Amino acid sequence: MLDFSLRSLQVFLVVVDESSFSGAAAQLDISQPSISGHISKLEERIGAPLFLRSRGRRAALTEAGERLVEYARKLLGEAQTLEQQMRAAAGQEDLRLSVSCQRPLMRALMPSVFSSFALDHPSYQLTLSSGTLDEVMAEVRTGRVDVACYLGFTIPKGSQHHVIGQVPFALAVAPDHPLARLRTVTAQDLEEHSFLRVAHRSGFSREMRLMFGAAGIERMRISARATDAGVMKELAMAGLGVMCAVQTTLAADFASGALKEIRLAGAPMRMHAIATLAARSLQRKAAADMLEHITENFSL
Repeated sequence: MLDFSLRSLQVFLVVVDESSFSGAAAQLDISQPSISGHISKLEERIGAPLFLRSRGRRAALTEAGERLVEYARKLLGEAQTLEQQMRAAAGQEDLRLSVSCQRPLMRALMPSVFSSFALDHPSYQLTLSSGTLDEVMAEVRTGRVDVACYLGFTIPKGSQHHVIGQVPFALAVAPDHPLARLRTVTAQDLEEHSFLRVAHRSGFSREMRLMFGAAGIERMRISARATDAGVMKELAMAGLGVMCAVQTTLAADFASGALKEIRLAGAPMRMHAIATLAARSLQRKAAADMLEHITENFSL
């Protein structure tokens, strides 16, 4: 009989979602040797390696590892459900509620939504976190949070995903950039200039690429990439290229003259704001209350 600890299975799934042991260590805030220890214990009990060991490459699953993924997700979900049912049977409603939000949403659009929820539901023990799109999605997939809020050009399939609004994006350049003199620009105009983009091969980079493609921007030269919005703004202010970000996050820079908004001919570029419930939280009243509040109070 196989003997797994739920903690080791959770660590295993985070390694899978992060595609690296170091990424999992950062996500869980534990040491990399501790991550390796959990994986080694699982492999010892299973009698087979779970990951292909190759220095400097992403953690790739073996056949045994691929089989364990589905089992681990199901078992962790059932464990969470059992905990909730036991609390309910004992008359102890689980009042803990965790939400992870993609940074552009958290900074610009969600604080008032979460603060009003906390005021309307003082009994809930609310935990808020923020991160990149990849980090937020990893947290909701593994059930480390109840609700995830993020931006996407495409809408994931499934009843656990809910569109809560449409978020406009803006293009920005330094005031002395050649494009700053134009009232509107075309996709062809933009192809002659360098862009500043988010990290290559990230989930949000893929969504941005889809949004650009829908606007007719198929080719672009990349002068620099950054994961931090503040760094991206500094690069744009220095004249290193065109940046694209959630419009409200640039409003103060446009008002002060630090950046100049350039308007793209055609329909405005937008992404969906999406809220996703973790599989373990689909039947939780706390998660349903949060989703209802976000849907009713989200605004630009």
